[in-house]
Amino acid sequence: MGKTKYTREHSTETLDTGSIIYWDTRTRRKIKETNARTRPFVKVLCEKCEEIRWVSVHNIRSSKRRNSKFTGFCLECSRNATWLERGRARPEKRKVTSHGYIKVYWPENPMADKRGEVYEHRLVMAEKLGRPLESYEHVHHLDGDKTNNRADNLKLIEPQAHNIMTKLIAENKRLKAKIERLQTLLD
Repeated sequence: MGKTKYTREHSTETLDTGSIIYWDTRTRRKIKETNARTRPFVKVLCEKCEEIRWVSVHNIRSSKRRNSKFTGFCLECSRNATWLERGRARPEKRKVTSHGYIKVYWPENPMADKRGEVYEHRLVMAEKLGRPLESYEHVHHLDGDKTNNRADNLKLIEPQAHNIMTKLIAENKRLKAKIERLQTLLD
């Protein structure tokens, strides 16, 4: 191991989660047994299980740079922590994904993914059918607007038919745009 260094004026730092970083125990340790490089480590007390373990100072600082919150929890306690205990806000009830679909936070729903979110158009179709949708069932937006989740705008179709339909619609849009460009050249 290495020598203990006193580098901070305050020897401990209590985090919002209740975990404690003992800065006065700072020492240099090898990252891996096969690697000759060393990094500074400090002792951290997990508030939940009260276990003390060595944590790389690099991990503490990089979590602050990534704009995430270092909780001080050990791996097992971190897995079992709630959103609020991790220092994060609860997910929004309704949000638009990067692909333009609306997702709803509803962890109790049988169609929810591992984050507890469900696509709103699948919820509407499930309500219309009176049963949860299977993962292989596809819902198509008739008008092409992914945010228009009215029941009369949605249609349940086979996955292969949905893929063909989506490709044909994309090709149709591409050809329309090409026709418009040619029209502007002629005018």
